Order: sequence, then structure tokens, then C-alpha cells
Amino acid sequence: VGRLPQIAQNLRQRHTGELAFITYLLNVAGAGARLFTTLQELDDPIALAAVVLSLGLNLVIVAQILLLGGTPKKAANKAA
Repeated sequence: VGRLPQIAQNLRQRHTGELAFITYLLNVAGAGARLFTTLQELDDPIALAAVVLSLGLNLVIVAQILLLGGTPKKAANKAA
């Protein structure tokens, strides 16, 4: 749920700013590993739901990075 404000901000701004793709890609990989472990070791639907939510929100941010891109050209030119 902590990713929701970031997702909303990315949508409002129509870019992802300085978010690092590799960081969120590794978050997705970690959430995938937690999903596998949860499915193998636990029989707890609440824990499973939390892991699936985490994976889904991280996937949304990765998709935003790929689709929306980073800092817009105008802001990048002003910074230079």
C-alpha cells in the first residue's frame, strides 16, 4: 500500500522522475521470491494477499518506468 502515493504521483506528473528501474526490478524479483515461498510454506490467505499486493504494486511502478519514462526533457534541460 506504501507504493500507492508514488503510483498516483507518477500518473499526475506523466513521468517517473528519478526512479531507478533496477531498484524496482529487484523489488519485483524479491516479491516473486516471497510469493513462491509463501505458496510453498504457508497456508495463510492474508499473508498471500499481502505478498500478491506487494508484487502487483511493484509491477505497476516498473510498468510506469517503462511506459512513462524518467524526467521529462523540459525539466532535464532546466537542470543542466
